[in-house]
Amino acid sequence: MGNTCYLNSAVQCLSQTASLLQSLQRDSDQVQLGAVSRAFLATVRSLWSTSTLEPAVPGQLKASVSASSASNKIFAGGSQQDAQEFLQALLEALDRDLTEGQQAAEGTSLISDIFEGQLCSEVRCSACQGVDQTCDSFWSLPLPLPPAGRASLASILQTFCSEEALEAGKKKKKLDKRDTL
Repeated sequence: MGNTCYLNSAVQCLSQTASLLQSLQRDSDQVQLGAVSRAFLATVRSLWSTSTLEPAVPGQLKASVSASSASNKIFAGGSQQDAQEFLQALLEALDRDLTEGQQAAEGTSLISDIFEGQLCSEVRCSACQGVDQTCDSFWSLPLPLPPAGRASLASILQTFCSEEALEAGKKKKKLDKRDTL
């Protein structure tokens, strides 16, 4: 089986997402779930089962995620991997698995409803006051953690969204950038 602590971290995190588990359990009774969804649900059930003292073995989930996309082949071996990268790959695989064959309204799926956010960036030129705004969807944010000590989630998000000064090109235009969630 190899090293799977990265996988365990992602599965334990998602197993505490009540709306995801409730939807998957409801759907498993009503419709045929895809390979990734079935493997994920079986792994979670095994992980939290009180009827056995055997450890949960996530082999089928690991194989299903690895097979779901060419870029996910890195998870096929037994080497250590990054938990956040696996979480992203698992969410993408679940999203494809759950929306495959469905005529869902564009932009909506169980995974995007639960995990998707919107990050808007505004860049303002200090000279002409021109503004350029872009918005992008995300499933994870690379939040800056302080070098030492304790910090609240609110202060970390405030730091992430704080205004920063940019210099553009050879003309050294002063630009201010601000992100909002």
